[in-house]
Amino acid sequence: MALNDWQVSIGNVLLGPGTDYLVLGVEGLGIPGVRSTDSPRPNRRGDFYGNDQLDSRAVQVKVIVRGDSPEDTLTNFRALTGEWYLHEGEDTRPLDLKLPGFPDVRLIGRPRRVAADPFDRLKSRRIDATLEYYVADPVLYSATINTLETNLQVVPGGRTYPRTYPRAYGSGTSNIISANNSGNHPTPAVFTVYGPCVGPRIEHVTQGRALDFALTLPAGDFLEVDTDARSVLQNGTANRRASMTPDSEWFEMSAGSNDIRFTADGYDALARLTLDWRDGWVG
Repeated sequence: MALNDWQVSIGNVLLGPGTDYLVLGVEGLGIPGVRSTDSPRPNRRGDFYGNDQLDSRAVQVKVIVRGDSPEDTLTNFRALTGEWYLHEGEDTRPLDLKLPGFPDVRLIGRPRRVAADPFDRLKSRRIDATLEYYVADPVLYSATINTLETNLQVVPGGRTYPRTYPRAYGSGTSNIISANNSGNHPTPAVFTVYGPCVGPRIEHVTQGRALDFALTLPAGDFLEVDTDARSVLQNGTANRRASMTPDSEWFEMSAGSNDIRFTADGYDALARLTLDWRDGWVG
């Protein structure tokens, strides 16, 4: 569901304009902190530079819950708290929001605490609450997953798949996928190679990095490569991480343009590659 400006959603609850939940503000969406592995230089001034990575972020959504009566207000509040926790089987619970001038943004994290006294102002048909949300990965991702594909030969048009929506589809030509990450920060990707092919290779032309796989993929089989989880699965279950050649290098989708080349040592016209990614921002 597309959001309007200043709206926030989690699970089945929508907050913001046009709802019974007035969003006063969202804190924690700025540039996250940096986690560093700098180390002291023994017997000398200063440090040795280590590896800098963006740290996790904590987000707070301040809302006023309203209703037509005290009973209605409390019902709305309980509907919100009923969505503000991980449900059975969930590892994360996405939080979507819409800021003016930007597409819908998705935080992939965990709802934690609801700071509220539901009976403090219930007679006046309002409950003030602060919703705390923890995000291990601080990147703000597009709510829409972008999908492109290419064959090992020129093919026209795109292809529609029975996948989770919303998605934006397109196609590649001449075994090259030209993809654009419209955000300002690199994001992971999921590549899916469909057989039959031998020795598939996925190359990020601009970065000069590639993922090579020493395996034979029969017709009807697929190989899913997740650059975030660093996993390689055949048909969704069989671990094929060991098939990566020693010179393979993991990569992400750079901010801006990305050219992805799909090649193989041997293949059939049915072999193809799909690329799924989200645009990403920090700050």
